[in-house]
Amino acid sequence: MEISITTSGITEKDVCTINVSDSVVTYIGYASEKQIVVKNETVTPKLIILPESAKDSYIEYSIKDYGIAKVDNKGAVTGLKAGKTILTATLGKLSTSIEIEVRDNIKHVESITVDKTEITLQ
Repeated sequence: MEISITTSGITEKDVCTINVSDSVVTYIGYASEKQIVVKNETVTPKLIILPESAKDSYIEYSIKDYGIAKVDNKGAVTGLKAGKTILTATLGKLSTSIEIEVRDNIKHVESITVDKTEITLQ
């Protein structure tokens, strides 16, 4: 819905446009049940809000154990020490939670070299 307001002065005319959203959030939920975070790294678990037109709504985030992880006002979680905790997102009367598991480190494979032209796996 769009509302336009026009005011007239002696020599000026201004137009002000106000956009009003009539979308009421009916659902919030995380896309998965668990998020793994590496210590000292930050991830943002995917939060689903329906209807999508209501995404500008204010969401409050909290962590059950701030010794394991911390969360900012946009839902980004930073791992502090190894362990498990719960992240909760609240929007009005709706809320949802996800398990956060912080790990000390995760080794990433950067490359694999095979010096044979044929390998049989059994």
